[in-house]
Amino acid sequence: MKHLFIILLSSLIISSAQSREMAKHCDDMAKDIGKDWYLENVLPEFLTVINRTKIKDINFNLISFKDDVPHDGINIETNQGSFPLCFQRAATPTIILIEKKDLYNPFDQKTERHLYFSILTMVHCGLPCLGSHVYSVSFRLKSSKGNSSWTLPTTGSFWGLTISENEYPSMWFIDHLTFKEAYSLVPKGEKLYWRDKWYDVD
Repeated sequence: MKHLFIILLSSLIISSAQSREMAKHCDDMAKDIGKDWYLENVLPEFLTVINRTKIKDINFNLISFKDDVPHDGINIETNQGSFPLCFQRAATPTIILIEKKDLYNPFDQKTERHLYFSILTMVHCGLPCLGSHVYSVSFRLKSSKGNSSWTLPTTGSFWGLTISENEYPSMWFIDHLTFKEAYSLVPKGEKLYWRDKWYDVD
């Protein structure tokens, strides 16, 4: 009975840790921890970017905090603006999916086109526990020449934690990818589980 109680308590702690948000705007994170952040001119390590759009002027730079605080982040940068997104040390961004989405604006009561970033993070919740968080950032697109050309406004929107799962990688995230996109993420010789089926990766 005591052993069962410990297991249930551990599960509750892990579930609670995985359900809370571990990412926010870097200015807000800096206020929380009392340290300033700065940009490093390097791409975050082990980050895979899948871009479904034809917009090429998108860059990602690593963000670090002063005094070697174990928090870091990603600066999402375009020619028109940027959004610095920082993570607690238990969350590591691994894959970013870029696509265009139509989002409803309840204030203007209309649908607007956005450049949408879905950011998959690996959540370390203990040994050997891993979970997944998916965070979303978007930039509203403005048409400059009819609908054939798009420019980005300077302010991005952070939609917070959109998906939380008790496994890594997130099945929702993998299933949202095309087969080709998901297949490319799996090392040769291993198996891909995609939309309820297993596939050998040759």
